[in-house]
Amino acid sequence: MSSHTHKKCTLLIPSGGKDHLFVILTPKCNEGQHLLMNFSSIYEGVFHDDSCVVNVGEHPFIKQPSYIVYRQARIDKATHLIKCFKPKEPVSDELFKRICDGLLLSTHTPKRVKLYFLKNKGK
Repeated sequence: MSSHTHKKCTLLIPSGGKDHLFVILTPKCNEGQHLLMNFSSIYEGVFHDDSCVVNVGEHPFIKQPSYIVYRQARIDKATHLIKCFKPKEPVSDELFKRICDGLLLSTHTPKRVKLYFLKNKGK
Protein backbone atom coordinates (compact mmCIF):
# COMPACT_ATOMS: atom_id res chain seq x y z
CA MET A 1 0.00 0.00 0.00
CA SER A 2 1.30 3.44 -0.85
CA SER A 3 2.25 5.64 2.07
CA HIS A 4 -0.22 8.33 0.95
CA THR A 5 -3.26 6.08 1.36
CA HIS A 6 -3.04 5.68 5.13
CA LYS A 7 -5.44 7.31 7.54
CA LYS A 8 -4.46 10.90 8.41
CA CYS A 9 -2.99 11.44 4.94
CA THR A 10 -4.39 14.18 2.74
CA LEU A 11 -4.93 14.37 -1.00
CA LEU A 12 -5.92 17.06 -3.47
CA ILE A 13 -9.01 15.93 -5.38
CA PRO A 14 -10.74 17.96 -8.11
CA SER A 15 -14.20 19.02 -6.96
CA GLY A 16 -16.37 21.90 -8.14
CA GLY A 17 -13.83 23.12 -10.69
CA LYS A 18 -10.82 23.28 -8.35
CA ASP A 19 -8.72 21.03 -6.15
CA HIS A 20 -9.99 20.45 -2.61
CA LEU A 21 -8.07 18.96 0.27
CA PHE A 22 -9.44 15.62 1.50
CA VAL A 23 -8.30 13.62 4.52
CA ILE A 24 -8.36 9.83 4.75
CA LEU A 25 -10.19 8.74 7.92
CA THR A 26 -10.03 4.95 7.73
CA PRO A 27 -7.33 2.45 6.93
CA LYS A 28 -8.08 0.41 3.83
CA CYS A 29 -11.01 -1.88 4.59
CA ASN A 30 -11.57 -5.40 3.30
CA GLU A 31 -13.09 -4.01 0.10
CA GLY A 32 -9.93 -1.93 -0.53
CA GLN A 33 -11.64 1.38 0.17
CA HIS A 34 -11.07 4.45 2.36
CA LEU A 35 -13.45 6.99 3.87
CA LEU A 36 -12.49 10.57 3.00
CA MET A 37 -13.74 13.98 4.14
CA ASN A 38 -13.01 17.30 2.50
CA PHE A 39 -12.04 20.69 3.83
CA SER A 40 -13.85 23.79 2.57
CA SER A 41 -13.24 27.47 3.19
CA ILE A 42 -15.52 29.41 5.50
CA TYR A 43 -17.16 32.47 3.93
CA GLU A 44 -19.01 35.11 5.90
CA GLY A 45 -22.75 34.83 5.46
CA VAL A 46 -22.55 31.31 4.01
CA PHE A 47 -23.61 28.30 6.10
CA HIS A 48 -20.90 25.96 7.34
CA ASP A 49 -21.00 22.96 9.67
CA ASP A 50 -19.13 24.02 12.82
CA SER A 51 -18.58 20.43 14.04
CA CYS A 52 -14.90 20.76 13.05
CA VAL A 53 -13.46 24.16 12.16
CA VAL A 54 -9.84 24.15 10.97
CA ASN A 55 -7.80 27.30 11.44
CA VAL A 56 -4.96 28.66 9.34
CA GLY A 57 -1.75 26.88 10.37
CA GLU A 58 -3.36 23.62 11.44
CA HIS A 59 -2.36 22.15 8.06
CA PRO A 60 0.07 23.66 5.53
CA PHE A 61 -2.59 23.71 2.77
CA ILE A 62 -5.14 25.67 4.86
CA LYS A 63 -4.78 29.37 3.99
CA GLN A 64 -8.06 30.61 5.47
CA PRO A 65 -10.47 29.36 8.15
CA SER A 66 -12.08 26.15 6.91
CA TYR A 67 -14.37 23.37 8.01
CA ILE A 68 -14.93 19.68 7.35
CA VAL A 69 -17.84 19.03 4.96
CA TYR A 70 -19.30 15.91 6.56
CA ARG A 71 -22.32 15.81 4.26
CA GLN A 72 -19.99 15.24 1.28
CA ALA A 73 -18.10 12.21 2.59
CA ARG A 74 -16.57 9.94 -0.05
CA ILE A 75 -15.67 6.27 -0.04
CA ASP A 76 -13.04 5.62 -2.70
CA LYS A 77 -10.97 2.63 -3.74
CA ALA A 78 -7.34 2.88 -2.63
CA THR A 79 -6.16 2.04 -6.16
CA HIS A 80 -8.12 5.02 -7.51
CA LEU A 81 -6.65 7.37 -4.90
CA ILE A 82 -3.09 6.28 -5.69
CA LYS A 83 -3.50 6.74 -9.44
CA CYS A 84 -5.55 9.92 -9.64
CA PHE A 85 -4.82 12.34 -6.86
CA LYS A 86 -1.96 14.45 -5.50
CA PRO A 87 -0.75 13.58 -1.98
CA LYS A 88 -0.20 16.37 0.55
CA GLU A 89 1.02 16.47 4.15
CA PRO A 90 -0.84 14.33 6.74
CA VAL A 91 -2.95 16.01 9.42
CA SER A 92 -1.71 16.09 13.00
CA ASP A 93 -2.93 13.55 15.54
CA GLU A 94 -4.89 16.32 17.32
CA LEU A 95 -6.61 17.52 14.15
CA PHE A 96 -7.35 13.95 13.08
CA LYS A 97 -9.07 13.29 16.42
CA ARG A 98 -11.16 16.48 16.05
CA ILE A 99 -12.19 15.50 12.52
CA CYS A 100 -13.22 12.01 13.66
CA ASP A 101 -15.09 13.36 16.70
CA GLY A 102 -16.89 15.86 14.48
CA LEU A 103 -17.94 13.12 12.07
CA LEU A 104 -19.84 11.40 14.87
CA LEU A 105 -21.26 14.64 16.31
CA SER A 106 -22.33 16.38 13.11
CA THR A 107 -26.00 16.20 12.21
CA HIS A 108 -24.87 16.55 8.57
CA THR A 109 -22.94 13.27 8.45
CA PRO A 110 -25.03 10.67 6.61
CA LYS A 111 -25.95 7.69 8.81
CA ARG A 112 -24.31 5.24 6.36
CA VAL A 113 -21.05 7.21 6.69
CA LYS A 114 -21.15 7.08 10.49
CA LEU A 115 -21.76 3.32 10.35
CA TYR A 116 -18.94 2.81 7.82
CA PHE A 117 -16.55 4.84 9.98
CA LEU A 118 -17.43 2.96 13.17
CA LYS A 119 -17.02 -0.39 11.41
CA ASN A 120 -13.71 0.44 9.73
CA LYS A 121 -11.88 3.07 11.83
CA GLY A 122 -9.68 0.65 13.73
CA LYS A 123 -8.81 -1.85 11.03
